[in-house]
Amino acid sequence: MSNQKLKCCDLFIVLVLFLNGLVIKAQLPQQIDLKTAIQIAIENNLEVRLAKIDQEIARNANHLGEAGFLPSVNMDLNAFESSQDINLTFFSGEQIARDNAASRGVAGLIRADWTLFDGMRMFATKDRLETMEEMSKQQVKLKAEEVIAAVISEYTDILNAEKLAQFYLENSAYTRRVLQIAEDKFRGGITNRTEVLRLTADYYADSSMVVKHKLEIYQRKMRFCQLLGVKPNADFELSQIDWTPDFNLGELQNAVSLENPEILMQRLAIRSAEDQMKEQRSFYLPTLGTFGEYLNNRQINEVGVLEQNFSTGFNYGLRVQWTLFNANRTNRLMQERRFVLSQMQLGEEDLRQRLEGEIMNLWQSWLGYQRIYAIESAGLKLAEENLKLSIDRFERGIGEDIDVREALKNTTQAQLRLLEAESETYKTAAEILKISGKGHVILLN
Repeated sequence: MSNQKLKCCDLFIVLVLFLNGLVIKAQLPQQIDLKTAIQIAIENNLEVRLAKIDQEIARNANHLGEAGFLPSVNMDLNAFESSQDINLTFFSGEQIARDNAASRGVAGLIRADWTLFDGMRMFATKDRLETMEEMSKQQVKLKAEEVIAAVISEYTDILNAEKLAQFYLENSAYTRRVLQIAEDKFRGGITNRTEVLRLTADYYADSSMVVKHKLEIYQRKMRFCQLLGVKPNADFELSQIDWTPDFNLGELQNAVSLENPEILMQRLAIRSAEDQMKEQRSFYLPTLGTFGEYLNNRQINEVGVLEQNFSTGFNYGLRVQWTLFNANRTNRLMQERRFVLSQMQLGEEDLRQRLEGEIMNLWQSWLGYQRIYAIESAGLKLAEENLKLSIDRFERGIGEDIDVREALKNTTQAQLRLLEAESETYKTAAEILKISGKGHVILLN
Protein backbone atom coordinates (compact mmCIF):
# COMPACT_ATOMS: atom_id res chain seq x y z
CA MET A 1 0.00 0.00 0.00
CA SER A 2 1.41 3.35 -0.98
CA ASN A 3 1.96 6.28 1.35
CA GLN A 4 -0.58 8.24 -0.67
CA LYS A 5 -3.35 5.86 0.39
CA LEU A 6 -2.45 6.40 4.04
CA LYS A 7 -2.20 10.19 3.77
CA CYS A 8 -5.81 10.73 4.82
CA CYS A 9 -5.29 8.55 7.90
CA ASP A 10 -2.19 10.54 8.88
CA LEU A 11 -4.14 13.80 8.53
CA PHE A 12 -6.92 12.40 10.70
CA ILE A 13 -4.51 11.25 13.42
CA VAL A 14 -2.80 14.66 13.48
CA LEU A 15 -6.20 16.33 13.70
CA VAL A 16 -7.28 14.12 16.59
CA LEU A 17 -4.07 14.77 18.51
CA PHE A 18 -4.43 18.53 17.89
CA LEU A 19 -8.03 18.60 19.06
CA ASN A 20 -7.05 16.83 22.26
CA GLY A 21 -5.52 20.05 23.47
CA LEU A 22 -8.59 22.14 22.72
CA VAL A 23 -11.25 20.49 24.88
CA ILE A 24 -11.92 20.34 28.59
CA LYS A 25 -12.58 16.88 29.84
CA ALA A 26 -13.70 17.68 33.38
CA GLN A 27 -17.27 18.73 32.61
CA LEU A 28 -19.40 19.64 29.62
CA PRO A 29 -20.03 23.31 28.85
CA GLN A 30 -23.54 24.74 29.15
CA GLN A 31 -24.09 24.63 25.39
CA ILE A 32 -22.52 21.94 23.25
CA ASP A 33 -22.66 21.14 19.54
CA LEU A 34 -22.03 17.87 17.74
CA LYS A 35 -18.46 18.69 16.71
CA THR A 36 -17.42 19.63 20.25
CA ALA A 37 -19.05 16.49 21.65
CA ILE A 38 -17.07 14.34 19.20
CA GLN A 39 -13.82 16.12 20.12
CA ILE A 40 -14.38 15.51 23.83
CA ALA A 41 -15.32 11.87 23.29
CA ILE A 42 -12.25 11.16 21.15
CA GLU A 43 -9.99 12.72 23.76
CA ASN A 44 -11.46 10.86 26.72
CA ASN A 45 -12.44 7.50 25.25
CA LEU A 46 -10.41 4.73 26.91
CA GLU A 47 -10.04 2.58 23.80
CA VAL A 48 -8.82 5.54 21.74
CA ARG A 49 -6.30 6.45 24.43
CA LEU A 50 -5.03 2.87 24.64
CA ALA A 51 -4.73 2.76 20.84
CA LYS A 52 -2.66 5.96 20.95
CA ILE A 53 -0.30 4.35 23.46
CA ASP A 54 0.08 1.36 21.15
CA GLN A 55 0.83 3.80 18.35
CA GLU A 56 3.62 5.40 20.37
CA ILE A 57 5.04 1.96 21.15
CA ALA A 58 5.03 1.05 17.45
CA ARG A 59 6.62 4.38 16.52
CA ASN A 60 9.34 3.86 19.12
CA ALA A 61 10.06 0.36 17.77
CA ASN A 62 10.33 1.57 14.17
CA HIS A 63 14.06 2.30 14.33
CA LEU A 64 17.11 1.38 12.26
CA GLY A 65 18.78 -0.13 15.28
CA GLU A 66 15.80 -2.40 15.95
CA ALA A 67 16.00 -3.62 12.35
CA GLY A 68 19.71 -4.44 12.65
CA PHE A 69 21.23 -1.71 10.45
CA LEU A 70 23.42 -0.17 13.15
CA PRO A 71 26.50 -1.67 14.82
CA SER A 72 26.65 -2.78 18.43
CA VAL A 73 29.46 -1.63 20.73
CA ASN A 74 30.20 -3.35 24.03
CA MET A 75 32.74 -2.70 26.74
CA ASP A 76 34.01 -5.33 29.16
CA LEU A 77 36.21 -4.43 32.13
CA ASN A 78 37.54 -6.94 34.70
CA ALA A 79 39.84 -6.45 37.68
CA PHE A 80 40.96 -9.39 39.76
CA GLU A 81 43.29 -10.34 42.60
CA SER A 82 43.95 -13.83 43.90
CA SER A 83 46.01 -15.60 46.54
CA GLN A 84 46.75 -19.29 45.89
CA ASP A 85 49.12 -22.04 47.00
CA ILE A 86 51.37 -22.84 44.01
CA ASN A 87 53.37 -26.01 43.34
CA LEU A 88 55.09 -26.08 39.93
CA THR A 89 57.33 -28.81 38.43
CA PHE A 90 59.12 -28.02 35.12
CA PHE A 91 60.55 -30.48 32.56
CA SER A 92 64.01 -29.38 33.61
CA GLY A 93 63.32 -30.84 37.04
CA GLU A 94 63.10 -27.48 38.75
CA GLN A 95 60.34 -27.14 41.33
CA ILE A 96 58.72 -24.03 42.76
CA ALA A 97 56.40 -24.07 45.71
CA ARG A 98 54.83 -20.98 47.28
CA ASP A 99 52.01 -20.55 49.76
CA ASN A 100 49.57 -17.63 49.29
CA ALA A 101 51.12 -16.55 46.01
CA ALA A 102 49.49 -13.30 44.89
CA SER A 103 48.25 -12.61 41.36
CA ARG A 104 46.51 -9.46 40.23
CA GLY A 105 45.49 -7.85 37.00
CA VAL A 106 43.15 -5.63 34.96
CA ALA A 107 41.62 -6.55 31.61
CA GLY A 108 39.60 -4.14 29.44
CA LEU A 109 37.95 -4.77 26.08
CA ILE A 110 35.92 -2.57 23.73
CA ARG A 111 34.36 -4.46 20.82
CA ALA A 112 32.24 -3.30 17.90
CA ASP A 113 30.21 -5.69 15.74
CA TRP A 114 28.46 -4.65 12.54
CA THR A 115 26.42 -6.91 10.30
CA LEU A 116 27.01 -5.90 6.69
CA PHE A 117 24.79 -8.49 5.00
CA ASP A 118 22.22 -10.84 6.49
CA GLY A 119 20.33 -12.02 3.44
CA MET A 120 18.34 -8.74 3.25
CA ARG A 121 16.69 -9.55 6.59
CA MET A 122 17.35 -6.09 8.05
CA PHE A 123 15.50 -4.42 5.15
CA ALA A 124 12.51 -6.76 5.55
CA THR A 125 12.50 -6.13 9.31
CA LYS A 126 12.51 -2.35 8.79
CA ASP A 127 9.59 -2.66 6.36
CA ARG A 128 7.71 -4.78 8.89
CA LEU A 129 8.30 -2.21 11.66
CA GLU A 130 6.98 0.57 9.42
CA THR A 131 3.95 -1.57 8.61
CA MET A 132 3.28 -2.13 12.31
CA GLU A 133 3.41 1.62 12.90
CA GLU A 134 0.92 2.20 10.08
CA MET A 135 -1.34 -0.48 11.58
CA SER A 136 -1.27 1.31 14.92
CA LYS A 137 -2.38 4.51 13.17
CA GLN A 138 -5.28 2.69 11.56
CA GLN A 139 -6.22 1.23 14.94
CA VAL A 140 -6.48 4.76 16.37
CA LYS A 141 -8.61 5.78 13.41
CA LEU A 142 -10.84 2.71 13.80
CA LYS A 143 -11.54 3.46 17.46
CA ALA A 144 -12.12 7.14 16.70
CA GLU A 145 -14.59 6.30 13.91
CA GLU A 146 -16.51 4.02 16.29
CA VAL A 147 -16.66 6.82 18.88
CA ILE A 148 -17.89 9.32 16.26
CA ALA A 149 -20.72 7.01 15.19
CA ALA A 150 -21.72 6.37 18.82
CA VAL A 151 -21.74 10.09 19.65
CA ILE A 152 -23.91 10.92 16.62
CA SER A 153 -26.38 8.20 17.61
CA GLU A 154 -26.64 9.28 21.27
CA TYR A 155 -26.72 12.96 20.32
CA THR A 156 -29.65 12.30 17.96
CA ASP A 157 -31.51 10.29 20.60
CA ILE A 158 -31.28 13.14 23.12
CA LEU A 159 -32.56 15.69 20.59
CA ASN A 160 -35.45 13.40 19.66
CA ALA A 161 -36.33 12.83 23.31
CA GLU A 162 -36.43 16.62 23.79
CA LYS A 163 -38.65 17.00 20.72
CA LEU A 164 -40.98 14.30 22.01
CA ALA A 165 -41.21 15.97 25.41
CA GLN A 166 -42.06 19.27 23.73
CA PHE A 167 -44.56 17.54 21.45
CA TYR A 168 -46.40 15.90 24.35
CA LEU A 169 -46.34 19.21 26.21
CA GLU A 170 -48.12 20.79 23.23
CA ASN A 171 -50.47 17.80 23.11
CA SER A 172 -51.33 18.28 26.78
CA ALA A 173 -52.13 21.92 26.01
CA TYR A 174 -54.48 20.76 23.23
CA THR A 175 -56.16 18.16 25.44
CA ARG A 176 -56.44 20.70 28.26
CA ARG A 177 -58.16 23.14 25.93
CA VAL A 178 -60.56 20.48 24.64
CA LEU A 179 -61.23 19.35 28.21
CA GLN A 180 -62.13 22.90 29.23
CA ILE A 181 -64.53 23.11 26.26
CA ALA A 182 -66.13 19.81 27.29
CA GLU A 183 -66.43 20.96 30.90
CA ASP A 184 -68.12 24.18 29.77
CA LYS A 185 -70.52 22.15 27.64
CA PHE A 186 -71.20 19.81 30.55
CA ARG A 187 -72.00 22.69 32.85
CA GLY A 188 -74.33 24.06 30.17
CA GLY A 189 -76.02 20.67 29.83
CA ILE A 190 -74.87 20.23 26.24
CA THR A 191 -72.79 17.10 26.75
CA ASN A 192 -72.54 14.28 29.26
CA ARG A 193 -70.07 13.35 31.99
CA THR A 194 -68.63 10.45 29.97
CA GLU A 195 -67.14 12.81 27.39
CA VAL A 196 -65.47 14.86 30.13
CA LEU A 197 -64.02 11.74 31.71
CA ARG A 198 -62.58 10.50 28.39
CA LEU A 199 -60.93 13.84 27.70
CA THR A 200 -59.64 14.03 31.27
CA ALA A 201 -57.98 10.65 30.83
CA ASP A 202 -56.37 11.88 27.60
CA TYR A 203 -55.06 14.96 29.36
CA TYR A 204 -53.55 12.87 32.15
CA ALA A 205 -51.99 10.50 29.61
CA ASP A 206 -50.32 13.36 27.72
CA SER A 207 -49.11 14.95 30.96
CA SER A 208 -47.66 11.61 32.01
CA MET A 209 -45.81 11.32 28.69
CA VAL A 210 -44.25 14.74 29.26
CA VAL A 211 -42.84 13.56 32.59
CA LYS A 212 -41.74 10.23 31.08
CA HIS A 213 -39.77 11.85 28.27
CA LYS A 214 -38.18 14.42 30.58
CA LEU A 215 -36.96 11.51 32.69
CA GLU A 216 -35.71 9.81 29.51
CA ILE A 217 -33.82 13.01 28.58
CA TYR A 218 -32.12 12.99 31.96
CA GLN A 219 -31.15 9.32 31.68
CA ARG A 220 -29.86 9.76 28.13
CA LYS A 221 -27.77 12.74 29.19
CA MET A 222 -26.20 10.66 31.94
CA ARG A 223 -25.29 7.96 29.40
CA PHE A 224 -24.04 10.67 27.05
CA CYS A 225 -21.67 11.96 29.73
CA GLN A 226 -20.42 8.42 30.25
CA LEU A 227 -19.80 8.07 26.51
CA LEU A 228 -17.89 11.36 26.46
CA GLY A 229 -15.90 10.42 29.56
CA VAL A 230 -16.93 13.48 31.60
CA LYS A 231 -18.51 13.98 34.99
CA PRO A 232 -22.22 12.98 35.13
CA ASN A 233 -24.25 16.10 34.56
CA ALA A 234 -27.59 16.83 32.89
CA ASP A 235 -27.30 20.63 33.04
CA PHE A 236 -26.33 21.17 29.42
CA GLU A 237 -28.12 21.85 26.17
CA LEU A 238 -27.41 20.32 22.78
CA SER A 239 -27.41 22.49 19.70
CA GLN A 240 -29.35 21.33 16.69
CA ILE A 241 -27.28 19.26 14.28
CA ASP A 242 -25.91 21.54 11.58
CA TRP A 243 -24.49 18.67 9.52
CA THR A 244 -26.48 17.54 6.51
CA PRO A 245 -25.41 14.10 5.24
CA ASP A 246 -24.78 13.92 1.50
CA PHE A 247 -23.54 10.65 0.07
CA ASN A 248 -22.72 9.26 -3.36
CA LEU A 249 -22.76 5.47 -3.68
CA GLY A 250 -19.77 5.32 -6.05
CA GLU A 251 -17.66 7.50 -3.77
CA LEU A 252 -18.69 5.44 -0.73
CA GLN A 253 -17.73 2.16 -2.38
CA ASN A 254 -14.37 3.62 -3.35
CA ALA A 255 -13.89 4.97 0.19
CA VAL A 256 -14.60 1.55 1.72
CA SER A 257 -11.75 0.07 -0.30
CA LEU A 258 -9.30 2.93 0.31
CA GLU A 259 -10.17 4.38 3.72
CA ASN A 260 -11.96 1.79 5.84
CA PRO A 261 -9.55 1.18 8.75
CA GLU A 262 -10.50 -2.51 9.12
CA ILE A 263 -9.66 -3.25 5.48
CA LEU A 264 -6.49 -1.16 5.64
CA MET A 265 -5.39 -2.99 8.80
CA GLN A 266 -6.03 -6.32 7.11
CA ARG A 267 -3.96 -5.27 4.11
CA LEU A 268 -1.20 -4.03 6.36
CA ALA A 269 -1.29 -7.35 8.21
CA ILE A 270 -0.84 -9.10 4.86
CA ARG A 271 2.09 -6.83 4.09
CA SER A 272 3.58 -7.62 7.49
CA ALA A 273 3.20 -11.35 6.78
CA GLU A 274 5.00 -10.87 3.47
CA ASP A 275 7.82 -9.05 5.28
CA GLN A 276 8.05 -11.93 7.73
CA MET A 277 8.44 -14.32 4.81
CA LYS A 278 11.30 -12.18 3.52
CA GLU A 279 12.89 -12.29 6.96
CA GLN A 280 12.58 -16.05 7.03
CA ARG A 281 13.93 -16.36 3.48
CA SER A 282 17.10 -14.57 4.55
CA PHE A 283 18.18 -17.67 6.49
CA TYR A 284 18.94 -19.37 3.16
CA LEU A 285 21.82 -16.91 2.65
CA PRO A 286 25.03 -16.32 4.60
CA THR A 287 25.56 -13.55 7.14
CA LEU A 288 28.56 -11.28 6.66
CA GLY A 289 29.82 -8.93 9.32
CA THR A 290 32.85 -7.12 10.57
CA PHE A 291 34.27 -6.59 14.02
CA GLY A 292 36.89 -4.50 15.71
CA GLU A 293 38.14 -4.47 19.27
CA TYR A 294 40.64 -2.72 21.48
CA LEU A 295 42.22 -4.84 24.24
CA ASN A 296 44.18 -3.70 27.28
CA ASN A 297 45.33 -6.56 29.55
CA ARG A 298 47.68 -6.20 32.54
CA GLN A 299 48.58 -9.07 34.88
CA ILE A 300 51.26 -9.43 37.60
CA ASN A 301 52.13 -12.81 39.17
CA GLU A 302 54.41 -13.56 42.10
CA VAL A 303 54.92 -17.13 40.90
CA GLY A 304 54.58 -18.66 37.47
CA VAL A 305 56.05 -18.68 34.01
CA LEU A 306 55.36 -14.99 33.46
CA GLU A 307 56.04 -12.42 36.14
CA GLN A 308 54.26 -9.70 34.17
CA ASN A 309 51.93 -9.85 31.17
CA PHE A 310 51.03 -6.53 29.52
CA SER A 311 49.17 -6.59 26.18
CA THR A 312 47.51 -3.65 24.41
CA GLY A 313 46.28 -3.26 20.84
CA PHE A 314 43.61 -3.58 18.17
CA ASN A 315 42.05 -6.65 16.62
CA TYR A 316 39.73 -6.54 13.63
CA GLY A 317 38.40 -8.79 10.92
CA LEU A 318 35.44 -10.25 9.08
CA ARG A 319 33.06 -12.97 10.13
CA VAL A 320 30.91 -15.19 7.92
CA GLN A 321 28.16 -17.46 9.15
CA TRP A 322 26.07 -19.73 6.95
CA THR A 323 23.60 -22.33 8.15
CA LEU A 324 23.98 -25.22 5.73
CA PHE A 325 21.44 -27.53 7.34
CA ASN A 326 18.94 -27.04 10.16
CA ALA A 327 16.78 -30.16 9.78
CA ASN A 328 14.68 -28.46 7.07
CA ARG A 329 13.26 -26.05 9.67
CA THR A 330 13.50 -23.00 7.38
CA ASN A 331 11.53 -24.74 4.63
CA ARG A 332 8.78 -25.76 7.03
CA LEU A 333 8.49 -22.24 8.43
CA MET A 334 8.31 -20.79 4.91
CA GLN A 335 5.54 -23.23 4.01
CA GLU A 336 3.65 -22.35 7.19
CA ARG A 337 3.89 -18.62 6.48
CA ARG A 338 2.57 -19.18 2.95
CA PHE A 339 -0.50 -20.89 4.39
CA VAL A 340 -1.03 -18.05 6.87
CA LEU A 341 -0.65 -15.48 4.08
CA SER A 342 -3.25 -17.27 1.97
CA GLN A 343 -5.68 -17.26 4.90
CA MET A 344 -5.16 -13.55 5.46
CA GLN A 345 -5.71 -12.76 1.77
CA LEU A 346 -8.97 -14.70 1.78
CA GLY A 347 -9.99 -12.89 4.95
CA GLU A 348 -9.28 -9.50 3.37
CA GLU A 349 -11.34 -10.39 0.30
CA ASP A 350 -14.26 -11.60 2.44
CA LEU A 351 -14.11 -8.47 4.64
CA ARG A 352 -14.06 -6.17 1.62
CA GLN A 353 -17.04 -7.89 -0.01
CA ARG A 354 -19.00 -7.86 3.24
CA LEU A 355 -18.38 -4.16 3.86
CA GLU A 356 -19.16 -3.21 0.27
CA GLY A 357 -22.48 -5.04 0.57
CA GLU A 358 -23.15 -3.40 3.92
CA ILE A 359 -22.42 0.08 2.58
CA MET A 360 -24.90 -0.51 -0.27
CA ASN A 361 -27.59 -1.60 2.20
CA LEU A 362 -26.93 1.40 4.42
CA TRP A 363 -27.00 3.78 1.47
CA GLN A 364 -30.37 2.40 0.32
CA SER A 365 -31.69 2.67 3.89
CA TRP A 366 -30.43 6.26 4.10
CA LEU A 367 -32.27 7.15 0.88
CA GLY A 368 -35.37 5.36 2.13
CA TYR A 369 -35.42 7.18 5.45
CA GLN A 370 -35.00 10.49 3.65
CA ARG A 371 -38.06 9.75 1.52
CA ILE A 372 -39.98 8.61 4.59
CA TYR A 373 -39.02 11.82 6.39
CA ALA A 374 -40.29 13.95 3.48
CA ILE A 375 -43.56 11.99 3.37
CA GLU A 376 -44.06 12.14 7.15
CA SER A 377 -43.31 15.86 7.22
CA ALA A 378 -46.14 16.47 4.76
CA GLY A 379 -48.37 14.02 6.64
CA LEU A 380 -47.69 15.73 9.97
CA LYS A 381 -48.71 19.11 8.56
CA LEU A 382 -52.00 17.64 7.38
CA ALA A 383 -52.55 15.89 10.71
CA GLU A 384 -51.90 19.12 12.63
CA GLU A 385 -54.28 21.03 10.36
CA ASN A 386 -56.94 18.35 10.84
CA LEU A 387 -56.43 18.51 14.62
CA LYS A 388 -56.97 22.27 14.69
CA LEU A 389 -60.08 21.93 12.55
CA SER A 390 -61.44 19.17 14.79
CA ILE A 391 -60.88 21.26 17.91
CA ASP A 392 -62.55 24.25 16.23
CA ARG A 393 -65.55 22.14 15.15
CA PHE A 394 -65.81 20.66 18.65
CA GLU A 395 -65.68 24.14 20.19
CA ARG A 396 -68.49 25.34 17.88
CA GLY A 397 -70.55 22.30 18.77
CA ILE A 398 -70.61 20.71 15.32
CA GLY A 399 -68.04 18.03 16.10
CA GLU A 400 -67.63 15.19 18.54
CA ASP A 401 -64.90 14.60 21.08
CA ILE A 402 -64.15 11.29 19.38
CA ASP A 403 -63.14 13.24 16.26
CA VAL A 404 -60.75 15.36 18.31
CA ARG A 405 -59.28 12.33 20.03
CA GLU A 406 -58.80 10.53 16.70
CA ALA A 407 -57.17 13.59 15.16
CA LEU A 408 -54.86 13.91 18.16
CA LYS A 409 -53.98 10.21 17.89
CA ASN A 410 -53.16 10.61 14.19
CA THR A 411 -51.01 13.65 14.90
CA THR A 412 -49.14 11.79 17.61
CA GLN A 413 -48.44 8.81 15.38
CA ALA A 414 -47.33 11.07 12.52
CA GLN A 415 -44.96 12.91 14.85
CA LEU A 416 -43.51 9.66 16.16
CA ARG A 417 -42.97 8.34 12.64
CA LEU A 418 -41.34 11.61 11.60
CA LEU A 419 -38.91 11.59 14.53
CA GLU A 420 -38.11 7.93 13.95
CA ALA A 421 -37.32 8.66 10.29
CA GLU A 422 -35.12 11.62 11.29
CA SER A 423 -33.32 9.57 13.93
CA GLU A 424 -32.73 6.62 11.60
CA THR A 425 -31.48 8.98 8.89
CA TYR A 426 -28.71 10.31 11.13
CA LYS A 427 -27.91 6.93 12.69
CA THR A 428 -27.65 5.33 9.26
CA ALA A 429 -25.46 8.21 8.12
CA ALA A 430 -23.25 7.66 11.16
CA GLU A 431 -22.80 3.99 10.24
CA ILE A 432 -22.02 4.99 6.66
CA LEU A 433 -19.32 7.35 7.91
CA LYS A 434 -17.84 4.63 10.13
CA ILE A 435 -17.69 1.98 7.41
CA SER A 436 -16.41 4.36 4.75
CA GLY A 437 -13.79 5.73 7.14
CA LYS A 438 -15.06 9.28 6.70
CA GLY A 439 -16.22 10.14 10.21
CA HIS A 440 -13.50 12.78 10.37
CA VAL A 441 -15.39 14.94 7.83
CA ILE A 442 -17.51 16.26 10.70
CA LEU A 443 -14.37 17.42 12.53
CA LEU A 444 -12.93 18.98 9.37
CA ASN A 445 -16.07 20.99 8.57
